[in-house]
Amino acid sequence: MGQMAVFGLLVLGLGGVMDPKTVALWRDVALIFLVAQGFILILPALLLMVYALRGLRRAKSTLLPALISARERTERLEKGVRTFSSFLVSPIIRTISGGAFVVGILKAFLRR
Repeated sequence: MGQMAVFGLLVLGLGGVMDPKTVALWRDVALIFLVAQGFILILPALLLMVYALRGLRRAKSTLLPALISARERTERLEKGVRTFSSFLVSPIIRTISGGAFVVGILKAFLRR
C-alpha cells in the first residue's frame, strides 16, 4: 500500500473522523517521510556527480599535455598554410591590382 493510501486510512481513522491535532501530527510525519525519501533518491545522483568531477580532474591532468602539443602543432600548420597561401595568391592579387590601376588611368585619359 502506498504512503498516501496509509495516510488516507489514518485520516479516516478506520471509521471515525480524527481530531485536527492528530491529523496535523500525521501530516507532519508524512512530510518527514517524503523529505527523507527525496533525500534518498537524490543521494545517488549527487554521488555520481562527485565521482564524475573527480574523473574530469584526472582526465584533465592526463590529457592536458597532449592537448597543448596538439595546439602547438595546429598553430605551426596554420602558419605554414598562411605563408603558402600568401605565396600563391600575392602575385595574382598584384597582377589584378596593377591591371585595375592601368584600366583606371586609361579611362581617365579617355575621358579628356
